[in-house]
Amino acid sequence: GGGTRQVRSTFHFDDVLTSFSSQEDVFRATLQPLVGQVLAGYETTAFAYGQTGTGKTYTMEGQLDSAEGRGLVPRTASAVLEALATSEFTESSVTVSYLEIYNEELSDLLACSDRHQKLDLKDVGGGRGVCCQGLSEVEVHSMEDILEVVRRAQEKRRVAETRVNARSSRSHSIFTMKVKCQRAVAGGELENQGKLHLVDLAGSECAKKGGLIYSEDVSAAARMLAGQEEERERRSINQSLLTLGRVITALREGSGRVPYRDSKLTRLLQDALGGRCKTVIIATISPALASVEETISALSYAEQAAGIRNRPVASSLLRTATVSAQQRSVTSFSGHADVSSNSGLGASEWAELEMKVTYLSQELEEAQVALGRKYQEAQEEAERAHRAELRLDQTISELRKVQLSCEEQTFAKQRFALLAAGRHEAVLSLQNSLATMDRHRVSLEKHLQSAKDQHRTSQSRASDFCQQLQQQLPEKLQPLEPRIVEEKMAEMTSIQSATLDELQQDQGQQCENLTTLTSKLQTHRGVRNEAVGQVCTEAKTELLENLSQTTATLQSIE
Repeated sequence: GGGTRQVRSTFHFDDVLTSFSSQEDVFRATLQPLVGQVLAGYETTAFAYGQTGTGKTYTMEGQLDSAEGRGLVPRTASAVLEALATSEFTESSVTVSYLEIYNEELSDLLACSDRHQKLDLKDVGGGRGVCCQGLSEVEVHSMEDILEVVRRAQEKRRVAETRVNARSSRSHSIFTMKVKCQRAVAGGELENQGKLHLVDLAGSECAKKGGLIYSEDVSAAARMLAGQEEERERRSINQSLLTLGRVITALREGSGRVPYRDSKLTRLLQDALGGRCKTVIIATISPALASVEETISALSYAEQAAGIRNRPVASSLLRTATVSAQQRSVTSFSGHADVSSNSGLGASEWAELEMKVTYLSQELEEAQVALGRKYQEAQEEAERAHRAELRLDQTISELRKVQLSCEEQTFAKQRFALLAAGRHEAVLSLQNSLATMDRHRVSLEKHLQSAKDQHRTSQSRASDFCQQLQQQLPEKLQPLEPRIVEEKMAEMTSIQSATLDELQQDQGQQCENLTTLTSKLQTHRGVRNEAVGQVCTEAKTELLENLSQTTATLQSIE
């Protein structure tokens, strides 16, 4: 169809810095951990790789006049000088050099304007890498010296304005700092020689996107010559970066031949890629959609380079008191050889002795290097053992805290279990009391119902008796005389009145009994409610007291 296909790529790096990250953030994430490695005698390298106009030179050099805008070169050099200023080091020296590779030609950015010494690359030998013969070195002591060195290099470095970048670097630059320091150790002095290489690579660019910009007064012939020079620069830059990519690919795949010698850049970075250096790669990319291909290419190269495993080796020399005395003896012997030539030995014999002295001096130096390396390894092992002991102590402390927490939780659970058991017994006792009171209430209700039934029965019997008297009284009074009738009537009336009084008394007694039973029932209910409330109050008070005691116990345990 006519739709576009989206491809998602994933890359893995140690850290990611955004456009909001400061120069200090970049330094802390990249080169701050390597400062201690340089002082320990290791050779370290950091190089910025990416498309032109993505901020490689700004990352390396930054704004020299602003403390916050300074790049990795001044910040790292300042960190090294500050570390050497401590009392740990007895003696130190720092020298810097600045090399430029332009169209496969080497240039010294710190050389005087009247000095035009040709530079050349030579193998040091012994697997110690490549050096540049004739490159000047400047000794530095402060931050001002470093800034002056960088300013001198900026004035000489080749830059040009392109469509992508107003100050596009047209060459590769390598800032090298050599650090030599001594510190006292048990049995002598340990001398470390570390190096720091900061490489600012020229950016890869496309002819259509990165052409030069000319002013209107430039003639056509001048533009043609400048275009030819620009094309030569672009080809040289891209060729060296392609060679760098082939080197990275060969090292990543474990190829038998690595094309270091195909360009001077890769030959200089031989130790940084697959050698003895500790290397940091900073990939700079552009957020522009038009640069997506260059961005993916830069990220791919950086990820491949991150998979290369170097074999760092520290350059250390352990000087013991015995070895120093032997060196002084050898030096004294060599210095006085001409004086002792009158002792009867021939010139050939003295030459042989001098050769032996030279050989022994080399052997002694190699032994010192090996001893320093062993001492450095022993120091690293001791540091690892110390870190392991610290981790062990920390683990033991954490285990003790966990054990104490478990004991506290167990104690608290036991206390709450005892409280729960006591509350359970109190609840059972309360349930028994409530059951007894319920039985007593039922008995009282039955007694009250029986009294009510007796009262109703008495009322019914009295009513029946009165009705019978009213029915039988006229029949029994007819044969009697009126006087007797009146007497009988009066007697019956008195008897009826007495009976009614007795009935009223019985009724009053029944009412009193009913009132008494009701009051007793209410009293029993009040007593029961009061007992229940008292038990609940006591249980709540005891639970709060036990809870406060448990809290106090836990605080005392802590």
